[in-house]
Amino acid sequence: MKTFETAIIGNGIIGTMIAYQLSKKKNSIVLIGPKNRKGSASAAAGAMLNVFGEIDYDIENNDYLKKKVSLGILATKKWNKLKKDRVFKDIFTADDTVVFQSENATKLEKLCFNSIKKYAKKYKILIDRHKKLTFLKNSKSFKSKKFFMLKGEGAIDIKKLFNNLDSYLNNKKNVTYFEDYATNILKIKNKNKIKLKNNKHIYADKIIICNGSFLNKINFKNKKNILDVYYGIGNAVEIYDKNNILKKQLPPRTVIRSPNRGSTCGIHIVPRKSNEYYLGAGSEISHKENYKSKIGTILYLLNTAKNEIVDNISKLNFAAVLGFRPFSFDGQPIFGKFNKDISIISGTKRDGLTLAPLIVEEILKEIQMKSYTSKLFDGWSPLRKPISFKNQTFSSKVYIDNKISGLLEHQDISKKDIPRVKKELMNESVFFHKKIIKSKNLDKKFAVHPELLNTFK
Repeated sequence: MKTFETAIIGNGIIGTMIAYQLSKKKNSIVLIGPKNRKGSASAAAGAMLNVFGEIDYDIENNDYLKKKVSLGILATKKWNKLKKDRVFKDIFTADDTVVFQSENATKLEKLCFNSIKKYAKKYKILIDRHKKLTFLKNSKSFKSKKFFMLKGEGAIDIKKLFNNLDSYLNNKKNVTYFEDYATNILKIKNKNKIKLKNNKHIYADKIIICNGSFLNKINFKNKKNILDVYYGIGNAVEIYDKNNILKKQLPPRTVIRSPNRGSTCGIHIVPRKSNEYYLGAGSEISHKENYKSKIGTILYLLNTAKNEIVDNISKLNFAAVLGFRPFSFDGQPIFGKFNKDISIISGTKRDGLTLAPLIVEEILKEIQMKSYTSKLFDGWSPLRKPISFKNQTFSSKVYIDNKISGLLEHQDISKKDIPRVKKELMNESVFFHKKIIKSKNLDKKFAVHPELLNTFK
């Protein structure tokens, strides 16, 4: 039986880019993942190369969010270099992002809007005068009066990129593509044996596991020592604009988005091919996979786009899309060596695509250089203890702010209900903290990530 030098489990953006880079070095590689990439976070993403558009209001009190910005800036430089690569050069569909604040913005949205603006100004990408902004100012459909542009914060057509990468890899003699799922990894003498869902077996010297939330589906020795990974279910919509309805209402090659909101990753419209757009996105953490899109989320996205950004959306064709963003127990990435043969990447949430070229570069250094340990991703080892979300007071505040914002957005409560709901949510937070800490045998002062609090019901 042939033994591959490297087996890559997971054919999302990170796994496929690792295979692409390794294939140039003539390594014998096997890439494992389903052809349709069902449930893949990157395949179902809007593919915005966000660094600043995703900034949350609490960044000043959150060391992880600050680190994420610095990593994002490094990753953006690498994406820009990839424009010279023939596989990547024609995938960029947006050059800039316009961030707007809705007329009925909640307190959370206003705080995020101001935080994005502050950081964009700090890093000198804030533009408040441009023909794209003038276009929106004169638009009858675009309702916001407050907006600015992030220069150079664009997006890619992820479908086209996967087509390009798959076509390239399928034509490389040193690359084997198994369109299946890995289920088990065993160590037999000096070889690593990977069992596939179809009962076939693969042998490899080194293994890189980068299959996102599907890390849960693979069994291997001492796996219990890795942080739990959950399914961050992202619901979105692909829009088909054959009559150029959106094209006439939106500036070219531009992402239009709000800041992050309580119930979504910010409402956003992203251009893809000439007659296709992406509208996203809802967000929900789950302990298990669920491939059924939520009607409420889809309606919210369509109605919000209609009420805030564009007209005549009801005349367009659309298809619901869904993917699972890998969300670790402490909400921070999992990166690095699990043992001398296995490396793991997961827990990247909605940042995996943005950070992909940087992650790929660092993980390849780790597996190819025995003495190399990435300083950029230091502290995120697969074998670490969970990282506290600062303290329980801070976690509860973020939890309450996001919950109230979501309830207001969906008109489930009115402003007069806020004091009562705050008390109820604080009691919830205390209850869930106690429950989760006990079930995970954590220190009594440990602060659970706010997005996970009410998933342990």
